[in-house]
Amino acid sequence: MDSNKKLRIGERLASVRASKRLSQKDMGERLRISWRTYQNYEVGNREVSVDFVMEFCNAFSIRPEWLVNGSGGKDRVNEVEAFRETLLSVERVATEMGKSLKTEDIADLSARLFRKRIDGFELSDQDFRDYIELKANG
Repeated sequence: MDSNKKLRIGERLASVRASKRLSQKDMGERLRISWRTYQNYEVGNREVSVDFVMEFCNAFSIRPEWLVNGSGGKDRVNEVEAFRETLLSVERVATEMGKSLKTEDIADLSARLFRKRIDGFELSDQDFRDYIELKANG
């Protein structure tokens, strides 16, 4: 792993630690590693292992692809609940708009919007209206 990638991972580790208001020593204890090892991960002096990434992500509900690559959203979501919320939002917004959608269209819109949410996008009612309008007119 190149040093730039280790530094970027370290920056993401530090941002999670700061958001939790924990010291490097606290992080080491929580993750059952020495604080020096954790510190070396955070400053990019040491390459993180797959086991460490999974332990860290599980401990703080972080998505591994975000930690390693910075892609997608940071927080892991309960996907079943997130899909349910997306589906209900599609139905609610369509009703508010006075649009009657077929079940297949609701499922298609829900899947598309759910994927955006999983990829880290914050969705507003306007996003739902735009997608519903496109589907209704398409």
